[in-house]
Amino acid sequence: MNQRSGELIGRIGPYRALARVRADRTGVVYRGTDPAGRDVAIRELPPELVAGDAERRRLAEEIAVLRRVLSPHAADVLDGDAHAEPPYVVTRYVPGRSLATAVAGKGPLRGAALRRLALGLARALTAVHEAGAVHRDLRPGTVLMVGGEPVVADFGPVPAPGAAGVGEPAYQAPEVVAGEIATAASDVYAWAATVVFAATGRPPAGAGAPPEEVPEPLRPVLTAALAPEATARPAASALVEAVAAVDLGPPEEPAAPVVQAAPRDDTDVPAVPRSGRPSPTPTAPRVELGPAWSRLLAALTVVLVAAAVIVVPAAGAAAAVLGAVVLRTLDSAAARGAASPGPGDAGRALLRTALTLPYAAAVAVAVTVALVAMVAVDVHAAPLWACAWGAGAGVAALWAAPGIGAPRRQLERMFARLAPDPRRIVLVGTALGALAFLTVVGTVSLTPSFAPLYGLQNTLVAALERLQNALS
Repeated sequence: MNQRSGELIGRIGPYRALARVRADRTGVVYRGTDPAGRDVAIRELPPELVAGDAERRRLAEEIAVLRRVLSPHAADVLDGDAHAEPPYVVTRYVPGRSLATAVAGKGPLRGAALRRLALGLARALTAVHEAGAVHRDLRPGTVLMVGGEPVVADFGPVPAPGAAGVGEPAYQAPEVVAGEIATAASDVYAWAATVVFAATGRPPAGAGAPPEEVPEPLRPVLTAALAPEATARPAASALVEAVAAVDLGPPEEPAAPVVQAAPRDDTDVPAVPRSGRPSPTPTAPRVELGPAWSRLLAALTVVLVAAAVIVVPAAGAAAAVLGAVVLRTLDSAAARGAASPGPGDAGRALLRTALTLPYAAAVAVAVTVALVAMVAVDVHAAPLWACAWGAGAGVAALWAAPGIGAPRRQLERMFARLAPDPRRIVLVGTALGALAFLTVVGTVSLTPSFAPLYGLQNTLVAALERLQNALS
């Protein structure tokens, strides 16, 4: 258990909260896991934002709408409970730094990096608006950078009629600051203000033309999006067309970090005029490795390890136990939000692995005895092969059995970071698939060897042969 303000972080609905990420007026965000062990972000909403039954009904309807938003540039809304105490919303966990943090550390974006950000955010808003939703809180603190691509997170809560906005005023449209309900046009204004921040290190001074530091090709579309009147702003889909036609040149070295403070993470068209020559081949955004791909690659790894153990049970099982300890150590550190594991993480990993060894051993024994006992129905399994397959099943249980999620979860996390675009997915998937295939072929074509524990091998084979004779 971790701690938050002196309290233990435990369960939020069916989800396990592992670490507090940030807090602001829209709630507290925790990193956690779902019942299947996958990483999620859980946001508990403040009671004052959903104080009555009407507000909770609106939140439940909004969650249902947001689950229809599908875009690689928007964190998937997976679940939520408007009637829990407190209510919460669950999204895909995005392992990236906020735009605010990135600009504060490395300075404003330039060239193709700025275009990629503006285009990705416009595509995210297009998906949100096409689903019938509104983000309401787009700003540098709710944009996460993953491999140079933006991912929009932390949708703003549904306000009651007449309620004021809850986000940063510098990134809110004039009508929202005046107390009106945010609309798709308000999101467009927030998009422009966020892009201005990315280009200059500070939000715009208000509605109207962006600062002079903004690259000239982007100025027309930003001016249109920053219009004081909501009806004068272009739609998000028009932003995509306008930015896709902009050429900001190749990526440039980032400018020096801005001196003024960036927004904290924890507080932290009708035809749009176009400038610049059209880019002949607009850069397509890279696709972030999704949860399905990371789960597939993790499963291939478990198959690879189990197959290797079948070929060399003694040495393979020892290496697999060590690998489980290492993965648990890394998972423990990740759950704390630490950049690197410490002695405490290693100690917890050793203890938890020791506690799961009897479970894995029981699986190994059960599989071995079941294979040997098949002689009772005239199916003869060689005792040596039965031992080897039992060892492989035990290792598979140690890494990925129901109730044992840490090694598998860490594998998924590692693959998500290793392969952020389709080319790497293909490369890593092909390599793992080929290795898994070769090891599986080895399990059926090579004689298992308990080297260097030949004495153990002979003892096990002799005992299982006696069991087979008794059953037959």
